[in-house]
Amino acid sequence: MGEKFIRVSPYTLNRDLGGCHRCFAEALNGEVLPERFSTGLGKVCSRLGRHHRDFFNERPTSALSADLPAGVIRNGSGVMSRPFKHEGVTLTIRGRIDAIARLDDGRVVIVDFKSGFPNEHTAERFRPQLSAYHWALTNPVDDNTRNVAGMGILAVTPESMSSTSHGLAHLISTTWVPVEYDHEWFVSLLETICEITTDPTTAKFDIDCEWCELREQLARSGQDK
Repeated sequence: MGEKFIRVSPYTLNRDLGGCHRCFAEALNGEVLPERFSTGLGKVCSRLGRHHRDFFNERPTSALSADLPAGVIRNGSGVMSRPFKHEGVTLTIRGRIDAIARLDDGRVVIVDFKSGFPNEHTAERFRPQLSAYHWALTNPVDDNTRNVAGMGILAVTPESMSSTSHGLAHLISTTWVPVEYDHEWFVSLLETICEITTDPTTAKFDIDCEWCELREQLARSGQDK
């Protein structure tokens, strides 16, 4: 068998690999979720994301958290990593960071905006995605390596509605959730992705995965025909 080349976006590490490995394997093989699994929520989140980026662009890091070193928040840009090779698979990470806080000392902090209610699982839930950004910035294809000081989620939570002179407005709160980067853990994750690519049957599935359950139902109905 020849060498396989795959390109993975940081977001899919949360959506697919962050949940069921079997779903991640099927997505790599081109599977598309049926219409019944599609909602308008994605479009709403995309619009909210644009609002967050517009609002925080050029603001000081204190707007994210008083605990962050001094610096300025700027909208992020596209990133691409150098190829990572493992077991005949060449993997490249490519995506777009929401924002980067450029600290006064020259280092950067990765910022990702999420709409929702943060809890004790938030950092772990999104660690794959932010770690992928970290990897791409410290292992860039163009050799423009960044010194990453940290990374985190800014959780934007709706609290109430209010009447203003411009109409109704949502009042929100924000919570900065630091996310730790573990180099050995992320390299192991990249190796797992390559191994799943080489042999999708090694992908583990979540027994509570609704999509896997639907696959089994569809397979059984096909066998009954």
